[in-house]
Amino acid sequence: MTPAGRLSIFFAALLWGPALLAGTVVYEGWKLESESDGIKVYSKAVEGSQFRQVKAITEVNASFESVVGILTDYENYKRWMHNITDSKVINQESDTVHYVYQYEDAPWPVQNRFCVARMTLIREKDEATLEFESVPRYMESRRDAIEFAHHKGHWKVHRNKSGCEVEYFIESNPGGFVPSWLVNQMAYGGPASTMHNLRDLAEHPGRT
Repeated sequence: MTPAGRLSIFFAALLWGPALLAGTVVYEGWKLESESDGIKVYSKAVEGSQFRQVKAITEVNASFESVVGILTDYENYKRWMHNITDSKVINQESDTVHYVYQYEDAPWPVQNRFCVARMTLIREKDEATLEFESVPRYMESRRDAIEFAHHKGHWKVHRNKSGCEVEYFIESNPGGFVPSWLVNQMAYGGPASTMHNLRDLAEHPGRT
């Protein structure tokens, strides 16, 4: 895979700039940036910020419980999250609140990133929301990676007749320097790849 093809899910929320495709769908400020293999990726400008919010949506032909189980299996994020090579629970506040360390192998020439995110699961009968937000300086800094300045979002899983609908929302500031060519070329590949991997793992649990 080329370096550009390995763009992180975290960098997916960066500024797309003036290169937005003509004729994109606009709904309540969201622009449809890509649609492929049943996965739609949208972006939205944030007032006063150079970084854009990103949202990905797809249908998953698997049980509600299995999808929620994958999302809360924090130690195995590296199996399906784009460019995540390490993740682990470093603190547990309650049955529904965990502090999760994540390390990302960023594409060259960008330095690798890491963060500790507070993960909060809110579960109802037919819908579950997993909120996450980075906690700066929760752990010691690393020489081989830069800590994210800001990383926040959620996963929403809604039960339906065919399985469930999944939404992934993220806003992020990676901190440090990120080349503009990388941002503009691959801004939405990360969420699409992550969503595809999640769906594939949920629908085909026997695969490794």
